Amino acid sequence: MGSSVENNHLLAALIERLNVQGGCEIIQKKVVEVKRTASASDRPSVKLEDGTVITADLIVGSDGEKSKTREEYGIKATGFSYEQSGLVCTVSSVRPNHVAFQRFMKTGPLALLPLWGNYSSIVWSAPPERCAELQSLSDKDFVDELNIAF
Repeated sequence: MGSSVENNHLLAALIERLNVQGGCEIIQKKVVEVKRTASASDRPSVKLEDGTVITADLIVGSDGEKSKTREEYGIKATGFSYEQSGLVCTVSSVRPNHVAFQRFMKTGPLALLPLWGNYSSIVWSAPPERCAELQSLSDKDFVDELNIAF
């Protein structure tokens, strides 16, 4: 089971929960360096773009593809291209949608995932060139293409 949540809603809920918990400060600065512990008694640290150094009992490396955390700790990552991109957007329909729908096409799957009311999330997987083409369309032309695909 899974769900699709817009990032701004997820962040708002996280910030609200952190405010309730207390003892947490949100710092919106870029991490420029991660230092691993030299011994079991040392604590790892991060250095921010303004020079501030923060030490902690735990560092969570959720810093993306070019992870400084993964690099510092020597964690290897492998990957390969499926020659696919994913176009994700929210659309509204005439009637509420309560059922997830997926169509498997030669170019890749297209999913319609219910959100709330008349809104659904679209996840359209296709070759990168096709996704770029779809993104360049006007809203009307995109909806026409979407209807044809479904």
